[in-house]
Parts: sequence; C-alpha cells; structure tokens
Amino acid sequence: MNNIILIGNVGQDAQFRQARSGSPFTSFNLATNENYQNKSGEWLSETTWHKIKIIGRNAERASSIKKGDKVLIQGKIETYEKNGLTFLEIKAFTFQKLNKDKELQIGPATGSKLDPWR
Repeated sequence: MNNIILIGNVGQDAQFRQARSGSPFTSFNLATNENYQNKSGEWLSETTWHKIKIIGRNAERASSIKKGDKVLIQGKIETYEKNGLTFLEIKAFTFQKLNKDKELQIGPATGSKLDPWR
C-alpha cells in the first residue's frame, strides 16, 4: 500500500498548471516538522520539505493555497527521473486547509457521518 498523510506549512503560493497531456495540477512545497529529544535531553526540531502535486478535480481548488497556509495532504509517494536523477514527490488526491489557531482533530466529529478527507 502506498498511502501518505502529511500536515505542514506551505512554503510558497501554489502554482496551477496543465501537464502535457492537458490534465490540470497544482504544485507547491510543504514543510513538515518533527520535534524530538536527543540523548542529552535537549529538544530539537527537524524540518523536511516535500514537493506536492495535487491532481484531478481538486487541482483548481488547490490553486488558492498560499504561502504559510497549514494544510493536510493525503496521497501517495511517486518518483520520476529527470536528467539522469531520480526525484520524489507526493501526488495528492485530497487536501484540507487547516486553521492555524485551533488544535487539529483527525477524524470526524462525534456523531458526524461526514468523511473528513473529502
């Protein structure tokens, strides 16, 4: 199974484009942070940048994503080759903008029958 869920902050405004095939997509970079404690007890933070490509019917809606937005991404990991190098990107099928000021709850609210991923 190739499934990934990321929550992070957008590094630059999303760019809406069309592939050579004519299919629309939106792309941007997403920073995720991991906080951990080292052996000496000091807390450290590590940031990882991910190349995101939102495809399909959500591509146009995703073009409104701006630098600094906090978003949840669900998709799969893909690789591609360019100039003899292999690159990794996240092909996202769904996304959700998150409110930076409120605590995130994963899953539907109590009693809700709505799918939080759509």
